[in-house]
Amino acid sequence: MRNLKIRSAVVRDTLLSSARYEVQQNEASSTSSLSPCEIEAVCVSAENRIFGATHEGVYELSSEALKLVKWTKQRNEAKIISFDHLSDEYFLCAVLSSGVVLHVDYENGTVEQHVVVPTEVCSAKWAPDFHVLLLASSEMLHFVTRQFDIFNEQPLNSSGSGREELMTVGWGSKETQFQGSAGRKNLNKDDDQPTAVTDYDQRRVLLAWNGDANYVAVSYIDNETSFRRSCIFDREGELISHLQPVSNVEETLAYRPTGNLIATSRCDSDKREIIFYERNGQRRSKFECGPHQGTKIDWLGWNIDGNILCVQYKNLEGTAQEVNFWCISNYDWMLKYRIVVNSGILLACWHESNPNQFYYITQSGRATFIDFDFVYNFCDDIVLSISGCDVRVTDLKTAPIPPPMCHYKLNFPNAVCEVVQYDGIAAFLLSDRSLHAYELRERKFEKYVVYNTTDLPQDCICYNLCLNKFNQLSAIVACSRYNLYSFSIKNMDCKESHCLYSVEKPFFWHSYINGGFVLQGIDGECFSIIEDKDKKYCLEKRKLYGTEQILRHCRYLPTKDSIFGISKTNDLVVNGRSILKYVGTYAVDHNYLLAVTLGSHSNSSRLEIAKLKDILTTDKEISCKISRAVERGAMLVGHESDGARVWLQMPRGNLETIYLKELLLSKLKELINNMRFKDAAIIMKKHRIDMNLFYDHNPEFFIKHIGQFVENIGSAELLNLFVASLNNDNVTTGIYSENYCSNSHANHNKAKVKSGESKVQSICTAIREYILNLDDTHITGLFTTVISTYLKEQPPQISKALSALREQSLKLPGGGKLEKKWINYVSLLAPNENLFNVALSTYDLNLALAVAENSQMVRFYGVLFISIK
Repeated sequence: MRNLKIRSAVVRDTLLSSARYEVQQNEASSTSSLSPCEIEAVCVSAENRIFGATHEGVYELSSEALKLVKWTKQRNEAKIISFDHLSDEYFLCAVLSSGVVLHVDYENGTVEQHVVVPTEVCSAKWAPDFHVLLLASSEMLHFVTRQFDIFNEQPLNSSGSGREELMTVGWGSKETQFQGSAGRKNLNKDDDQPTAVTDYDQRRVLLAWNGDANYVAVSYIDNETSFRRSCIFDREGELISHLQPVSNVEETLAYRPTGNLIATSRCDSDKREIIFYERNGQRRSKFECGPHQGTKIDWLGWNIDGNILCVQYKNLEGTAQEVNFWCISNYDWMLKYRIVVNSGILLACWHESNPNQFYYITQSGRATFIDFDFVYNFCDDIVLSISGCDVRVTDLKTAPIPPPMCHYKLNFPNAVCEVVQYDGIAAFLLSDRSLHAYELRERKFEKYVVYNTTDLPQDCICYNLCLNKFNQLSAIVACSRYNLYSFSIKNMDCKESHCLYSVEKPFFWHSYINGGFVLQGIDGECFSIIEDKDKKYCLEKRKLYGTEQILRHCRYLPTKDSIFGISKTNDLVVNGRSILKYVGTYAVDHNYLLAVTLGSHSNSSRLEIAKLKDILTTDKEISCKISRAVERGAMLVGHESDGARVWLQMPRGNLETIYLKELLLSKLKELINNMRFKDAAIIMKKHRIDMNLFYDHNPEFFIKHIGQFVENIGSAELLNLFVASLNNDNVTTGIYSENYCSNSHANHNKAKVKSGESKVQSICTAIREYILNLDDTHITGLFTTVISTYLKEQPPQISKALSALREQSLKLPGGGKLEKKWINYVSLLAPNENLFNVALSTYDLNLALAVAENSQMVRFYGVLFISIK
């Protein structure tokens, strides 16, 4: 149910961009320039420094000045096969087609040459730990150490079986296994037979390492059959398995960093599929990723956490490219984000250490660094989950339906990238940068208005949508400058965007405040822009909260004038200070803060809750006294705004609903204060809350409104349950003391006990007197409550209860049946052997006979009663 949202986007113009080129030409006409067509390969360091390889040497494209480290002599006109930055020693490494490896120290301007293999190399890939370099020629694989020595060689097309390859003999084959009805339909479908490569296959050898560098996947072309095949090797060069062949396989390969999944793609009729394999070569699963006509996959890769699969497409003409980001939940693959680039892409890759950072460099020389976050779009108890061109709507108040199921879907013409909700309005940003607004009517979203955003800059990144109470929609637009745009929803005639604020220094988050916006800069400092008299925005002078790092999952509460966010070290930060550590997710409203935390030595997570007023009135870290254990890895979806339900999503994807005692008691306090006693009684019965809270919450208020209490509940069952639960203890100083830190009426109860006045006695008397003053019709329906009040007193007033029911039954027509019913009720609360003796003490023989009949003692006393009569 989580969506993939851009947390920050940094756009940098490199030395290849036209803007930088013009500046250089204006500053010094004699300065040498660099053209994009000269770049043969690009790589990015862990510090996001961009290096470009040309025929002459290496440039740092992200620097302000041109610096060339020449390698013309060492290169000897060979083609660059791979170009990488080795972050452990901060060197650049280029593998050439001649089998030569160039080791470049850019800072010192030196180049070392290592002749590794004498044959032509067509592919190369460093292991993630940079200890093993795998070189591929047309027929062989060469495993090379960090010192550029070959320690193993294997044939590329091996006919033998791998070490872990699944062997099936007879009954282990697919044909002998139970297939079911769906399998029988596909028996004639021949997908396991390999086919010749496609016309746009470049016949490259593809290499992909797993995250711990123990295994590598290889995809190659069998020259004899022109089939594309794949196999797995370990880091020592031993063959592990061959992947099962499929038809129409494409030139793609990716190894998931965590686990044992290998991904590739194939074209099936008019659709494209991503297929997953186990390490033993067996197919595991697949999913459709759209039509394949006119496009091809240029690159396939996972982030280092293995929870986002990136698929880079380009059309066969090479005029446009797009990057899709897929995530999985409950075995359902969903397209969560799409980036469309009108120009070609030189490099697209995940960051080697930051799992949520993705970057790409276009042929125009612009580099874009994007940090993603997983967020739940939760508002008004409704969750919106993106799945390509559909948005799944789940109303948790109606039913917590787990994904991929939902209550209904909203369909859009393009892939949805970002969603925002506020006060019954939802805005959707599509991959073509168009904006659609929907309005919530009777708990269902209906189309409201569509905005034309063609006036936005080309190839910009639009993110961080924000709605406010005035139906104003705003977003950050990052390009060569960082802009804050506004889109008016309220005025139907105005559908154009307006740039409110524009700077060169990046800012990553914004939210609406009174008369302006609050923004977070690249240094973590929060500042505000305020609208002046000319309807323009200017930087405000007053100091706002600042942190040393960028916060994620930011939230601004206008009523409290507070900013919440999670730091890089997973500290929950409020107004620039850390209040809680090890926070995974959190939710906040005007009264409470809920957070899921994970201790460093704990096998489970904890759901913690704290009052917002306690957080904002202290300068220290809070210690949540109220918490409960939840499954490790659980994520907080949200909590009910006017209730006590909290929704969590487990690591497997299923949803769980829990009721927090703190929220339950808060809701009960509100109901009692508003004299909605029946609603409170139903909640107490359902969740086993001690009903003494009715009185102990505010004794004077309860006694004063005892009549409204009886009439509002109006149910003998609930009233009897309340009377039965009465005791002289004060729950606000006992089991619920944490929720009543300042109990003003505790001394009041102690005074009553000292004076000999019992809490139970006073409540029973008040309820009984009120019921007996009603008309006979209402008394009849609530008379069991009168009986309960007699029997709850200490000692139990059984004789008074029997006399009262006898007297009441004589007043009513058909009182005999009521009398038996009420006597039976008394027998449930009082022992039978004592009940008959008490009945005799009333000197009412008819009552005693009725009690004897109810207690099945007629055979002992029946003859005696008849003779007396």
